[in-house]
Amino acid sequence: MKTIRLRFTGTACAACCAKIEDEIRKLNGVGDVSISVMTGLVKIKLDSEKKESILKESKAIFDRIEPSAQFQI
Repeated sequence: MKTIRLRFTGTACAACCAKIEDEIRKLNGVGDVSISVMTGLVKIKLDSEKKESILKESKAIFDRIEPSAQFQI
């Protein structure tokens, strides 16, 4: 497993970030995820072979739950 760090900008509340974390954590190939509202940082521990699909699905989750924030992959 490999940990990647990504950024998001825009408005995101802590409750929404917790929902996003829960959804991303359920994806196949994800070991763990943490999102910091204060720093705008998303850390995802993932299976390197599934990186592209995990990132695509994570962005879709982010966009659905918190459309005012921009998840940068």
